[in-house]
Amino acid sequence: MGYAETTNLTDIDDTSMALRLLRLQGYPMSSDVLEIFKDRDRNPSTWPGGSSRAISDTLNLYRYCQVAFPGEKILKEFKGFAREHLQNCLRHNEVLDSWSMKKSLEKEVSRALQVPWTMSLERLEAREYIKNYGDNDIWIAKTLYRMYNVNDSRYLELAKLDYNRLLSLYQEELTSVQEWWIISGFEDSSISKAKPTETHFGISATLYEPEFETSRVAYTKCNCLENLISYLFDQHHSMNDLALFCQAVKKWDTNPSVINSLPPILKAVSMATYHTLNQMAVQISKVQGIDIFPYLHDLRVKQIEHYMKSRELRGNPHSFNDHVEQRKGDLGVAIRLLPPLFLMGEKVKESSIKWLNEKSVIQQHLTTFLALFIDIQKHKRRKEKETKAPTAINLWANEKSCTEKEALSYLEAKMDEQLDGLVHEVFKQSYLLPRICRRIMLEHARIIQHFNKSEIKLRDDVECMFSPF
Repeated sequence: MGYAETTNLTDIDDTSMALRLLRLQGYPMSSDVLEIFKDRDRNPSTWPGGSSRAISDTLNLYRYCQVAFPGEKILKEFKGFAREHLQNCLRHNEVLDSWSMKKSLEKEVSRALQVPWTMSLERLEAREYIKNYGDNDIWIAKTLYRMYNVNDSRYLELAKLDYNRLLSLYQEELTSVQEWWIISGFEDSSISKAKPTETHFGISATLYEPEFETSRVAYTKCNCLENLISYLFDQHHSMNDLALFCQAVKKWDTNPSVINSLPPILKAVSMATYHTLNQMAVQISKVQGIDIFPYLHDLRVKQIEHYMKSRELRGNPHSFNDHVEQRKGDLGVAIRLLPPLFLMGEKVKESSIKWLNEKSVIQQHLTTFLALFIDIQKHKRRKEKETKAPTAINLWANEKSCTEKEALSYLEAKMDEQLDGLVHEVFKQSYLLPRICRRIMLEHARIIQHFNKSEIKLRDDVECMFSPF
């Protein structure tokens, strides 16, 4: 693709941008067309048969490479080259473009390297773009000129107004979530692990469009409850109490009086979970046209049974595969994501609802990626603290008789493969599940990665996003 409809001269800048945008809209575009931009050394160049490369060309190529599907070798090759080229330009203060004189090109490149697309949160990226938008940027050809359809102070003002309008909606949602949290009896600081404000920030920063308000609130409630339930199964002192809690959840419909025999915190959690799932089931029935509560109840029971089994097996030695499978189950992906998925506004076929279990391809990619990502981060932190708790890295190194460094390199590559698979499942053409519903799987992966930051950085991001222009 070229820079204008009247030219036959293709360039890697416009081609990469077009391919990325088409892929993100579900069009099956092959990355093999980039082969024509390889120079004599098999590296990417701006023009076919050329050897030059501009910053903006490399930046758009790098962005496209981040939406790679499994097996796209050329994007893997070009991604490494593009990242190294951009890093070198920053390091040597050579962030100068051949096509434009931009206000904040250096900041744009630096941001792209620091926050890869698969880790980015849309609203934070929008805020950064607004902050660095150059309404007086100059473009370079045979003369210097401005493009008023690209750079205009009125666009900047509209963007700020739109950002503030959405922000007021998010704040209303957060207020309703906080009220629900207090009514549920969770004011106690001892259960702060649930993080309602941070959880709502995460989903608002990714699933940001106003029409997904109901889904955002559902996501926040589901994840807050799951954070709390998983924390209690990990930390609560009495196994008998936890067994009684499992019994109470299983008998919601037949014997709700079991709840009354629970300790206060477990009783509050059980009742809040029951009422919240009931309310969501009513909302979902209006969108999907079916009674979804039995399905949600089944998901709830399966997840607490997993938590109970994990607690009972705590301390027992695990193989690498058993360890990863347990970590995947600990994530509780189905009960966290399926209720908000059903509230995205698109009707899901009943046959697809049965397909959406923990064995589905899209959930397998998501849970395997997150299990490896979380374990790798824990391994790095534990190594700094010199603790000996087992991780996937330790287990793989022991089973394969290799060093921890080799194990880490291998598992990071496997983690990237799973992420590529997730991206493919979200953006490929499929009649099983609407793409907008699949999107929440990718957004969850982004949120979990973002939450791996330090508490201080996370608080700064929350404060930044919720600050109006």
